[in-house]
Amino acid sequence: MEPRLYQEDPDFRIVPEHMSNAEYGKAITRLVVVCADALFVNTARKTVYLAKRGVDPYPNWWLIGGRINAGEKGEEGIARKVKWEVSLDIKPERFQFLAMNRYVFTKRKQEPTDAGVDTLAYTYTLELTDEEREHAAESLDPEEYEAALGLREFNRAEIVEANLHPAVLDLYDTVFPPTA
Repeated sequence: MEPRLYQEDPDFRIVPEHMSNAEYGKAITRLVVVCADALFVNTARKTVYLAKRGVDPYPNWWLIGGRINAGEKGEEGIARKVKWEVSLDIKPERFQFLAMNRYVFTKRKQEPTDAGVDTLAYTYTLELTDEEREHAAESLDPEEYEAALGLREFNRAEIVEANLHPAVLDLYDTVFPPTA
């Protein structure tokens, strides 16, 4: 179940103010960052597609996503992040809420890099068409991902074998519950 949103005025919009890298680095040392992530899935094959992050936090195979703006709904934020990071213009209603996860990482991209970051992430699934998946794999943001590696398909055994972050396995098992 997606978290309840209580908004005093549904038409009110907070206009995010740009922050310098130094200001943002200070802010994320003191505040929990709210993110939205997309787990690309192939339900027919029971697989997920991940991208190899090239920067902290967690430079490994991971979901597409990042921070949402103040006042932005989770599904709006993930649609914006998917457009930014893999050049796909996906309608927010195609994303299916999966989980709300909290991650505390010891490293981050912003200075000071060893100060860590605490994030709360709306996590959504998205079933891509073959064409969308190919486009996404060819359009990864090189500032964030090892773009030359594209998207990699993982089944459960491959997630375990690659020793990926425990959240990836938990998300996989939520989408594709193990059978007894």
